[in-house]
Amino acid sequence: MQTNLRALILLVASVGTVHAQPRPAKIFALPVYREPRHRLVFENAFVRLLDVRIPPGDTSRYHVHASRQIGVLIENGRTWAQQSGRPAESPDSVAIPIGTVADNARDTLPLTHRVGNGDRVTFHFVVGQLLSPSGISASVLLPTSGLRFDHESMGARVYRVRLAPGMATPMHQHARPGMTVQVGVGTAHMLQNIGTKPVELVEIDWP
Repeated sequence: MQTNLRALILLVASVGTVHAQPRPAKIFALPVYREPRHRLVFENAFVRLLDVRIPPGDTSRYHVHASRQIGVLIENGRTWAQQSGRPAESPDSVAIPIGTVADNARDTLPLTHRVGNGDRVTFHFVVGQLLSPSGISASVLLPTSGLRFDHESMGARVYRVRLAPGMATPMHQHARPGMTVQVGVGTAHMLQNIGTKPVELVEIDWP
């Protein structure tokens, strides 16, 4: 009887130990536009523009992506990401080319993660979160605008411009608002390279 009692005590103690294991710490995640390394620089009814900069060796806080987004890579520090509840990924083995346009069209939203820079150069990404469609129907700009149509994603249109020193595009007009130096819709402008080296520009018209 005494032996059985000791066995029962050991069994109860063992079961209690299993239930007493510490639980994983709860992750507190910010909306992406409030995360310190994702600086909000502009917002209207259509888009929220973020200037993302992660210095070498730095890591963002956990943040939530709840909107579709599209942006342009300015500096290509190799990064790694870690989704909530998963192991961290390895840093990119090869740096993504500067000027790459990236989006989250294939991601399941909302997405909670943090991003770290495993490189010796800054990761710099200018991104627009698509909040609401403009409702403006417009054709793709013709090559006579000086812009080359690159691709369309989530209704946003991406154009590229390559200008040698002294070259300029013709005057052209965007029917939709976009990520260029223009205020509002229907602004006509031209792009000119006044430097001594070739330059590549990206213009993105929002949906």
